[in-house]
Amino acid sequence: MKRNKKGMAILLVLLLACAAYFAYTQYEAAAARRAAAQLTLSGNVDVREVSLAFRESDRIDSVLVDEGDTVKAGQVVATLDSKELQLGIQKLKSQIAAQQSAVDKLLNGNRPEDIRQAQANYDAAVSAAKNAAGVYNRTKQIYEDIQGVSRQELDTAQHDAAAKAATAEAAKQAWELAQNGARHEDIAAAQANLKALQDELAQEEYVLSQYVLTAPTDGVIRSRLLEPGDMASPSAPVFKLS
Repeated sequence: MKRNKKGMAILLVLLLACAAYFAYTQYEAAAARRAAAQLTLSGNVDVREVSLAFRESDRIDSVLVDEGDTVKAGQVVATLDSKELQLGIQKLKSQIAAQQSAVDKLLNGNRPEDIRQAQANYDAAVSAAKNAAGVYNRTKQIYEDIQGVSRQELDTAQHDAAAKAATAEAAKQAWELAQNGARHEDIAAAQANLKALQDELAQEEYVLSQYVLTAPTDGVIRSRLLEPGDMASPSAPVFKLS
């Protein structure tokens, strides 16, 4: 009887040991599975923050995003008031068009009708100069012979004759210029003026492009620091982006 009880006790201990071992192995397998499914990384998380500011200084016209908004790279987030700048650009474009016409005229030469008109102006100026010279000579003769005219009348006739002669000479030069065309140095000067205006326009259009603020990368607006009407500058960020 005692042996049977002792045997049963040993068997019970063995069964309990087997059950404990089985439970332990199941626990270890479950822990292994959880460890395999979970990735643990160690180190510091780097959260980068970017300041968004305009490269030009002017009043802010519009702010298009708010704190917490998600933005994409290249998205417009704010603009500056560009009315005055755009008016200046339109004026430059008008000046360029006028200067281009002047350059084209110098390169193409005068039309036949322009040449004929210049010749007609010269002929009329020569005729007027001859008449004025005749009046002066007669007045001078009268003054010297019988003093039938005053000294003032003689001076007036002399000045008129000189003025008419100068007008005729200017008309002659204009006629010759119309016939011969512009000089190379005049064409070069006109082209240089045109190039200067075009360069100025390119510069102003580049400045205008800087009146639009875009997101440099994808991110989230963390802080909105300026509002429409505030003065923006390179040293005054409008947003903080992360």
